[in-house]
Amino acid sequence: MILIVQWLGLLALGAWVTWWDRRTRTIPHYGLIAAVLSFALLHTFQGHGLAALVGGLDIAGIGFILWWLMDMGGGDIKYWIVLGVALGVTGAFVVMAGAAAGALVWGIVSGDWKRQGRHGTLAFGPWLAGMSVVVGAPIHWFHF
Repeated sequence: MILIVQWLGLLALGAWVTWWDRRTRTIPHYGLIAAVLSFALLHTFQGHGLAALVGGLDIAGIGFILWWLMDMGGGDIKYWIVLGVALGVTGAFVVMAGAAAGALVWGIVSGDWKRQGRHGTLAFGPWLAGMSVVVGAPIHWFHF
């Protein structure tokens, strides 16, 4: 039952992040803080609290490097940290790889990469949200 709650939490959080990020190109702190606490609490009830903490801290360190080197948005990195707590390090990396691939393909197919260039804005939160739901289902339901 808790696994379904976690996946539904990813779905609800992803819908909120998608709506907010597409509208404002930001992801607010308050929703992400509540999500981290919720997922950490759920993992603690399952006996995996330390693993969730390690997942979040690992992704935070790697996310800081991405933010610093690639000028990636801070909200996207914070959302990725939430996914590190919810899905673990491996799940968070799969989400980031899939989201980056999807955004890249979309940028090439739609021609957005020509119009926006390096300084254009891309709402990356929806890509992370979509992949988190896709990746979260097998992780939570099949315990990969």
